[in-house]
Amino acid sequence: MKKLIAILVVFAVITGAAFAQMAGGMFANAWGQGVFAPLMIQSSPLANGEKIKDGDDKVLGARTFVGMGPDWGWSNEFGGGITVGAWSEGVGFSIGLEPTGNEIYGNIWAKPFNGSDAFKITIGAYTEDIFRGKTGPGGRNGDFVLPGMFGEDYIFSRLGTDTDDGCLTHYKGNGFMFSSVPVDGLFLAWNVNVGHQFNPDPGNGANRRANDAFRSSQVAIGYNISGIGLVRAMYLGGWAGKLDLDKEKTYNKLERADYKPNYSSGSIGSNDQSSIQMAFAITAIEGITIDIGYRFFIPITIWNDLDGVGGKSSQKLSKFSNGHWIGAGVDMSFGIFGLRLFGAGVFGGYTRNVNEDSLALLPYSKDKSRKGLELAVKIDPSLSLDFGTIGLSLAYKMQGSAITYSSVRGKFDGKNADGKFTGYTHQIGMGLWYERGLGSGNFTIALTYTTPKLQYSVEHEKPKMNGSHWIQVPITLTYAFF
Repeated sequence: MKKLIAILVVFAVITGAAFAQMAGGMFANAWGQGVFAPLMIQSSPLANGEKIKDGDDKVLGARTFVGMGPDWGWSNEFGGGITVGAWSEGVGFSIGLEPTGNEIYGNIWAKPFNGSDAFKITIGAYTEDIFRGKTGPGGRNGDFVLPGMFGEDYIFSRLGTDTDDGCLTHYKGNGFMFSSVPVDGLFLAWNVNVGHQFNPDPGNGANRRANDAFRSSQVAIGYNISGIGLVRAMYLGGWAGKLDLDKEKTYNKLERADYKPNYSSGSIGSNDQSSIQMAFAITAIEGITIDIGYRFFIPITIWNDLDGVGGKSSQKLSKFSNGHWIGAGVDMSFGIFGLRLFGAGVFGGYTRNVNEDSLALLPYSKDKSRKGLELAVKIDPSLSLDFGTIGLSLAYKMQGSAITYSSVRGKFDGKNADGKFTGYTHQIGMGLWYERGLGSGNFTIALTYTTPKLQYSVEHEKPKMNGSHWIQVPITLTYAFF
């Protein structure tokens, strides 16, 4: 790590000397956030409301921990980075360092037509935030209030090559992007993650297949309506439509692909399935930003003749989808009063494996099963005073009951044979925080509490606690030099 930082600092000095006379512009910026918790208290873990015991039949007691890392949980180092770059007459570059993962990255861009924004090419490792969700659940105490809260990418994703950082693509690595600003306020982009290295020898095997690269690319458009807000839409590539495995061409294409749907289970990741994302950020009201986004996944159907004979008993029709995502956030600031609201949900996802002749035997003609609703909401009221900002965080997360067929009642719902819901899970988190600005950074300290999950089970008529109560004291340090 020390060597990487030293290299980047030396590079920045050399860059400044080399480009001082010829560069049209230069920049150096940095942003980072580190979180540590000197105290994390875990209560005795519970299973269906009962304290868990060890092999000697002794109750597992409460425990205390310490922790460190960025609040998004990638590693035990602080997250952020340093970036330097320069540009001149329509060409430029940037090189950066991310302490998390000890990663050096960089990109080069060019505007070939006299430096016009009408056409720009970017290659390397990059992120483009022009479309990303304009509000989120807040990072003052991160996942300490409630683990697994949905983020601003549920409103709208960013463009780029880093799959761990809100770029909803399958491959992490380098890529290329064609972008255009043909008129003021209008932005167009086509982003392709290459992932593999380039090798001039086609037979080397290091190059990525074009079908894989283009299939998983992103195509985006956005327009900033002056005085009203930003509207945008994006196609996120992946698999979609009917995939007939009886056709040799289709089967071979799937087998050669770098990633493909799982035929047997019908499972597929959200970044592997084609989807369309839309959002509208409203900025017309002074002091208020409202951003609402929606993403729907294009269903996949797989037809598979299991034994090659062609009889109905051996033919399988698989359908699956990740359903729909919806996210919305509101940031309000009125004098010393502030309020942040955020909510996100996932619904309508399903996995259906239906044998053709089974449909004639079952008392229903169409499989309507689907996954349960996932919902997360968070509210952060705050008050800015001379000595800093104090605020409160309240969060709630719910996992709904899956919809399945009940042979007892002869219909689809999320209940067991006795008509009781069996799948709902609830969890609540809360926190009190204090934040103080430090020039180009912030210091934040919080006290948070998170409940165990409240879950229904087949064995119990009432929901029971599962997991542990957590009390934590996260301290966050943030720097931002631009």
